[in-house]
Formats: sequence, structure tokens, C-alpha cells
Amino acid sequence: MANHPISVQEDGVSSKTPRQSLLSWSFLGLLVTQFTVALNDNIFRWLLVPIGKARLGAFYGDYSRGADIALTVGGLMFLIPFVFFSGYGGYCADRFCKRKVMAYCKLAEIAIMLLGVLFVWIGNPWLLFIVLFMMGTQSAFYSPAKYASIPEIVGDKNIPTANGLIGMTTIIAVLGGTILGNHLYEWTTLPDAEGLRLMPDAPGQHHLWLSALILVGVAVFGYLTTLLIQRMPSRAEENVRLKWFQKLPMGQSLSDFAYLWRHKALLLVALGSAYYWGLASLAQTNIDKFVVPEITESQGNVAMFLGILAVGIAVGSTFVGFVMRGRATLAPITYSCFGMAVCAVCLYFTPEGTGTLFLKTETGESAGMAPAAVHALWSLIFLGIFAGMFDIPLLAYLQKNSDESQRGRIIAGSNFLSFSAMTLGVAVFGAIIAFLGTRGVWLFAGSVTFLVAVLCTWLVFGKSGRDPSAENGEVSEVKAVSCEEKELFGVNDPAEKEAF
Repeated sequence: MANHPISVQEDGVSSKTPRQSLLSWSFLGLLVTQFTVALNDNIFRWLLVPIGKARLGAFYGDYSRGADIALTVGGLMFLIPFVFFSGYGGYCADRFCKRKVMAYCKLAEIAIMLLGVLFVWIGNPWLLFIVLFMMGTQSAFYSPAKYASIPEIVGDKNIPTANGLIGMTTIIAVLGGTILGNHLYEWTTLPDAEGLRLMPDAPGQHHLWLSALILVGVAVFGYLTTLLIQRMPSRAEENVRLKWFQKLPMGQSLSDFAYLWRHKALLLVALGSAYYWGLASLAQTNIDKFVVPEITESQGNVAMFLGILAVGIAVGSTFVGFVMRGRATLAPITYSCFGMAVCAVCLYFTPEGTGTLFLKTETGESAGMAPAAVHALWSLIFLGIFAGMFDIPLLAYLQKNSDESQRGRIIAGSNFLSFSAMTLGVAVFGAIIAFLGTRGVWLFAGSVTFLVAVLCTWLVFGKSGRDPSAENGEVSEVKAVSCEEKELFGVNDPAEKEAF
């Protein structure tokens, strides 16, 4: 897809075309900015989750009930803004300079983190959930601008590699944020009389300055790194304005979904990504309950299991990004989906744990890690590898095969589906775990993923009309066209049909 020449815009964007490269300062700035976003999101989330579990557990007199409520409500409060506001984020990404959108989001993050520290000091978990909602809102505006900027910064041929690097950077940040957030809770929480931190008197309030320094400091640094990103002009027509129904709650998101509906190949890819993120939210929520207290009684050790999953995703994302370099291939989603199904079922067969991460002999000497922990860690790392290999091809396809003037809304429409699926995953978590238990969640996820893998294989390899030159599931570039050039419910472009 050819890049349009950059002209002078009313927001002051220069007419000079920046160098498109993975080694440019602009892409480095985007990488570091994304790192700080993911890092702070996870530090704050995994500081808040144990605080909420402790506060609500004490309120209800039942730690397990408090944990279920904190995980479900916390997850929903972070995800719901994406359902309502992703469309407006896509509109801003197309209508305004993407760097400005990202910079304003980072400024908002600084204010939100200050408010979050204040609410930790107040000690009301419901106020902290409101801060999570605000974090989700600023992320909903940030995400479309981030992904829509990648093709302009690195060029079409580098999109898969750039996505792999972004994915790797994000997962490293998720890993670091998860570990730091759980340990930040332990550093800022005094143990109870039994030496535990499950339901202490003042969770997160000891050495509160440490939380403020980390959360606000990361947000400020992230804002500064946005200044490295090149200015990118608006690709939409200047006279484009939101229609009345698009200004209603979810109006723009539904409009973006309608646009995807008219482009069937893009819609199917977006649905695949939505399934991935729905499964991810279900898995992440289940890991906390799966690990504590059966495999380990320490909340800090949860970070190890979430972290090993994150490492696997980073490896898978980076590997598939470099393998796909310069190609728009959907082949990896087939075998990676089967891999995810197998790994999820393996987690179902994890041996019973005793609550002790490391075993000891009768003489007190170390006997190594408990079998349950070893089995779970190996299953999680391979689950992560296959998961990383699944999402990158889908994201690269959306970016490469979308009209530059509509790229933000296409990504926003995909985000709308993805975060709707994630919200559904968190919402149904309580029902699934009530009927099947934490182990049953893995069996349920594995069974559904196997069916999705069969469907993906049929869509990518099993349908007629594929060009013989598109070997190994590789599809030729799809020329992006406007809504008016397509039938309402059909796909007319042979190259687009070829994708599935």
C-alpha cells in the first residue's frame, strides 16, 4: 500500500516525510512509550487487586468471596471503557495528529496516578475501582493512535516485525509491572498477627510515598518519550464530524463495527483477535485463583506464574514477527491455536498442590519446586508462546490492509470487539468457576479453543479461491477501499477473499 505524501496540516505537521525504519528515533519513542503504558497499567492493577481482595475480604468476613468480587469488578472497571470509548479513540487517531493524542493520554495518566495514590491512602476499594475505570478510558483513546501510527513510522514491509517488537516490549512491561505491582503491595503492607498479608488492617498504606514515586514517575517518563515520536498528519478529511448517533454512548464504536461488517476479511480477522483477548482475560483472571492458595500462599508468587506466561507471549510475538517480515500471512494462527488448546488442557491436569511452592525434606533441606508448580509453569510458558504467535499475524493484517484515512477506526472497531470479549470473559468467569472450579476453567478454555482452531484452519486453508502463489497461507496485499466501493454485506475484492 503506497504511503500518501505528507502535506502541511493545520496542526503544524511538517511536510517533510520522516524516515520509515525500525531504527528511527520515532519508533524507539513509540516502543518506550508503550512500555511505560503497559508497565504502569500492570503495576497499578496488581497493587489494587490484593488491596481490593484484602479490603473486601475483611468487609465480607470471607477472603475467598472478597477475592472473587475484587477480581471481577476490577477487571470489568478496566475493560468497560474500551467498549464505550474505543470508537472515539479511533476517531481522534484519524482526525488529529496521533502523537498529540498519545501525549495527551500520557498527561491524563499522570493525573490519574496521583488520584490513585490518594485513594489508596483513603482506603476505599470502590474509589480505586473508579480510578481503574479512568485508566481504562485513557488507554481506550491511546490504543488506536498507537497501532495506527506503526505503518506510518516503519512502513508497510516492517509492520509484522514492528508488531512483534511492540508485542515483546509490551509483554516485558506486563511481566515487570505484574511482579512490581505484587511486590509493591507486600512492601507497602504490614503483615497481620499470623505473618500473612491476606486481610491486613491497612493494605498498601505503609510507605505510600513509594507507590507515588513509582506510579507517577513512570507516567511522567512516558509523557517525555512521546516527544520522540514523529508528527503524523490527520489522514481524514478536515470537514469530517461525528454524526448525532455517533455522539451517543457506544455510537462511534457501533459505527466502526458497521464499517468492519462491510469488509468481511477485516471483520473475520478482528473476530479472531477478539477471541484471543477474551481467552487472555479469562486466563489471567483464573491464574490468580488457580495459584493462590493451592500452589502457593504468597500473593507475591502469583507474579512468577503470570510472568512466565508473559515471557512465553514475548517469545512467540517476537519469533512470529521476524518470520513474517514483509509478508501478510495468516498461517501461524492455525497451528498456534491448536497449541493453545493443548496447553490449556495440560493446565487442567496440573497435580494437586499443597500451598507450598518449594518442598523440603524432613531435615529441612530444599527438595526442589513442587510438582504442581513445575507442571503449571511449563504449561503456561508454552501457552504464552502459542498465544504470542496467534495475535501478531491478525494485527499485522489489519494494519497493512486498511485505508490510511480509516485505519484508526478499523483498529478501534477491532478494539471494540476485543474488549467486549474481554469484558465478557471477566463477567462469565464467576459463573464458570462456580460450576467447573479453577481447573475446569482451563478445560473449558481448551475445548473452545480447539473448535476455534478447526474453524481457523478451514478459513485459512480450506476454502476455494486462493491464489496458487499464496503459499503457506500467505495472502497478497489487499487494496483498501472505501465503504462506498463495496457491497453492504459482500466482499468483492478477489484478493480480500483470498485471505480466507
